[in-house]
Amino acid sequence: MSKVLNWGRAQPSALNSKSTDVICHFAIYDALITRLLNAIYALKTIIFHFSLFTYHFFLYFCSPMGKLDGYKVDLKGLSSDTVSYHWQADNDFFSAVQGPEIKQGLLDVALRVKQTSGAYELEFQLQGEVEVTCDRCLEPMSQPIKAQCILKVVMGDDYADDGEMVTIPEKDGTINVAWNIYEFAALQIPLRHVHPDGQCKASASDLIAEEEKNDPRWEALRKLKTT
Repeated sequence: MSKVLNWGRAQPSALNSKSTDVICHFAIYDALITRLLNAIYALKTIIFHFSLFTYHFFLYFCSPMGKLDGYKVDLKGLSSDTVSYHWQADNDFFSAVQGPEIKQGLLDVALRVKQTSGAYELEFQLQGEVEVTCDRCLEPMSQPIKAQCILKVVMGDDYADDGEMVTIPEKDGTINVAWNIYEFAALQIPLRHVHPDGQCKASASDLIAEEEKNDPRWEALRKLKTT
């Protein structure tokens, strides 16, 4: 009986040892997962900045026939603290930019550059229309654009863009705002863009099916029918 009791008293110690091993294993796995996620985030950051560098290299040195050179702003050579620019961003502009969402359009673009202490404030005003694809009938449609956007620029050693401020090489002192104009216009496009009612070229059955797909109320009705 004493041997049985001694064996029984030894069990908690064995269980505690196993629990400690399990906890250690979980801690090791958690540390490995954390390192893996950090590595993935770092890789995504590198890819993002490399993409920006590649695009601006193309923009400055390889733009088709120099069509986007007219959108360069010489910040170092400003004649006064506030300078204004004006462009018509037409089909040639969108073709040269080669953005994924907008292929054609006509925008009136006004830019006011204001020099502040150690930085430059670029105020864009966009107004006009661009051509996008209707999500319902997949045919081209006109999307009105009207926006006022601010871009802050500073000078440094290398090009950088952290999403809030752009740094351009001080030895160059110029910035090509073509992509910024495109990006500001693309941000004004609604997540779901469709023709006004009655202007889609799709058949009635296709339109109904599309509405049922995107309207959660139809799904609720289907559930009621099956119960």
